[in-house]
Amino acid sequence: MLAQLQNSSTGSLLTTPFVTFGGGLTLFGLNAGGVGLTPTFSLNDSSIKNLEHVTLRAAHNDPAVMKIGERYPIINATFAPIYNSAAISSVIGNQSYIAPIPSFNFEDLGLVLKVTPLIHTNEDVSMKLDLQLRSLGTTTNNGIPIINNREYSGAITVKNGESSVVTGLIDMMDTRGVTGYPFLGQVPALSYGTAVHSKNINQDELVVVITPHILRLPEHTSFAVELPPSH
Repeated sequence: MLAQLQNSSTGSLLTTPFVTFGGGLTLFGLNAGGVGLTPTFSLNDSSIKNLEHVTLRAAHNDPAVMKIGERYPIINATFAPIYNSAAISSVIGNQSYIAPIPSFNFEDLGLVLKVTPLIHTNEDVSMKLDLQLRSLGTTTNNGIPIINNREYSGAITVKNGESSVVTGLIDMMDTRGVTGYPFLGQVPALSYGTAVHSKNINQDELVVVITPHILRLPEHTSFAVELPPSH
């Protein structure tokens, strides 16, 4: 049989890689079908650090608003004719039909900061903070993009020139994947030789630090009034 397979025009069993297992009364063979094992190694490492230093000037008990980013248009509604007529058909036929402008609004993307400072007599500074961080997401819902939103609203009191951490956020995501032959890719000793391993780790850290500085204090005037001497 082996001689016939060796001389066969369709293909020889001895020219293709195969493995045997067993050792008892029977011996089994597994033909690899001419498919070799080619290990693939890949490494992708990236690091991004972003530091923004913003200076905002405001008066006592007077809110100051600052926006850094862009305004993204989002469509609310579109318009189309609900019936067909000869006039509409002729306009569409000669390609002179102009669709009406859809209804849309703008969403502020980026950083939106609103601060209302209150200066005390001992030079302490109280601040009412409204912080928004918005970015355009990678997914959509019915054609409308998802907007990632992070907001903080609160009040803090610090000394003049003292730094304070307002908010902090840490996101971690670990993704692992294995692509290869069934069963062989799950064997610990053969896994890295018969399968391709992928690993993706994402770490996102956000820290907001605010430092108030009093530029000018109101002048202190005396309210003492000199009275004439009594008789």
